[in-house]
Order: sequence, then structure tokens, then C-alpha cells
Amino acid sequence: MPRDIAEAAKARSGPSGLSAYVAAAVARQIERDNLNELISVAEAEHGPVSDEEIQARRDQLVQARREQAQRGVSRSPAVPGGALVLDGGGLAKAVQLDRAVTGWLALARADDHRVITSAATLVTLSEGAARAARRSL
Repeated sequence: MPRDIAEAAKARSGPSGLSAYVAAAVARQIERDNLNELISVAEAEHGPVSDEEIQARRDQLVQARREQAQRGVSRSPAVPGGALVLDGGGLAKAVQLDRAVTGWLALARADDHRVITSAATLVTLSEGAARAARRSL
């Protein structure tokens, strides 16, 4: 690692230490790489997501936030960049390379948002898959 980058990382690492700081950065890069791979697979099947499609999703998000603000609902300051949260249906559609979900994933990539799902969603989907597998036996 170049010395100036190592020194800057060490200065910013705080009490958790340089190792934890670097591990968090690597983990985030792996998330980004995985997102890029999923989008690439979907785009190979359905064509690239255009800038216009991404902007349309962004406009939907801005409108939804505007409507929330009018109702008195505010965004949590704990999520400064935001995140795309996939519920069971969204996760299933992502795996099926659904074009609409791919558009949302492309927006998350473009705006550097995290893509997350809950452990409960994963358990629910895996239990459903196990039940379906047992029924097919």
C-alpha cells in the first residue's frame, strides 16, 4: 500500500485500529463487486440499464421522499447515503434478474447506496425453498 494512503488510513482509523478500518473498506469493496456482478448478469440477459432508467428510479425516490416529508415522516440521519432494502419479493426478483429490480440495483450502484436484506428474509426464503423441495420429492 502506498505510504501516504497507509498514513491517512492510520490517522483516520480511530480507536478501532487500522486493521478494522482496512477490513471495513475491503468488505465494502466486496459488496460493490458483488452488486456489479449481479447487475452484469442481469444486463447480459436483458440489456444494459440506461441512464434514463436510472434517472426515472431516482425521480421515483425523490417523489416518495417528498410525499413522506409532507406527511411528517423524515429520513433517519443514521443512514446518510441511504440503502436499498430488499424484502423477500425483491430478493427473489433480483435472483430472477427482474428488469425493474435491476434498475433499482443500478441506481444503488450509481448513487453508492448499500443493498441490504434481513437475515429473517433469508431464513424465510430458504424455509420456503426447503418446503418446495420436499413437496417435489
